[in-house]
Amino acid sequence: MQKPEILSERTLLKSPIFTVIERQLRLETGQIITRQIVKKTKNSVLMVIQDVDTNKVFVQDEYRAGIDAITTGFPAGMIDEGENIYQAAAREVKEETGYIVNEQQITVLDEGALSEGFCDEVTTAVLVRVNANTSKGAQEFDDGEYVNNGQFVDLNEAMDNLTSISAVMAVHAIKNLD
Repeated sequence: MQKPEILSERTLLKSPIFTVIERQLRLETGQIITRQIVKKTKNSVLMVIQDVDTNKVFVQDEYRAGIDAITTGFPAGMIDEGENIYQAAAREVKEETGYIVNEQQITVLDEGALSEGFCDEVTTAVLVRVNANTSKGAQEFDDGEYVNNGQFVDLNEAMDNLTSISAVMAVHAIKNLD
């Protein structure tokens, strides 16, 4: 199989978070097809926060507009311009949980595309380890972020309630660390 030739591209929609483009492609058979693609300017990071003293993970409920539902998952967010994965994870953990962590507490678990058929977003799952000695300040949610305070639960209980496939994949990655 050969990669299709891109014949043309045009922007259908541009927003602060993503751009929708329409692309005409020529397949190796000569057939011309049209695809709409969501392009994101930033990757996202999913943080699994584990309390090493209790071996529990932090979950929270959050309204997710894409599926118009309140979901249970791990803290997550975008990688800002100029940040690396560790800086983004530490910032998002502080914003959503109040925990103040450093790079030594963060382990990259896995990275992958979840909807590669129409979107170029890549999510990186990281494990963030905290304990009773980890400093904690106030949460600093982004404007419009609708998240509850969250709680630490057993990993198996978390697994039973997760709605995001990226969160489920992160749990499998954690179990493979043992």
